[in-house]
Amino acid sequence: MLDTADMYTGGNSERVVGTWNRTHPDAGIFIQTKTGITPDGPDLSPDRVARQLEHSIAVLGRVDLYVAHQVEPEHAVGRVAPRVQPRRRKRDDPRLRPV
Repeated sequence: MLDTADMYTGGNSERVVGTWNRTHPDAGIFIQTKTGITPDGPDLSPDRVARQLEHSIAVLGRVDLYVAHQVEPEHAVGRVAPRVQPRRRKRDDPRLRPV
């Protein structure tokens, strides 16, 4: 398992993991990344989460588990999850693997 996040080292962590993932496509490594922390504080707004997931997939090559860094009361999971859900439904998309 490789654990990273969109904010670690200014995004460098995801870039390094993504480069490694593309050069070792059959390694069988589980890739987890996180979102929700920004330089301005926590942000789990549905639009940001959906946008950041797309960015993380593009950088990492795929995401096996997408996790919120922390709970943010202003953005309940019930409002955020539907923005990410359409991605999960695309079963033919190899960049998101079922867990």
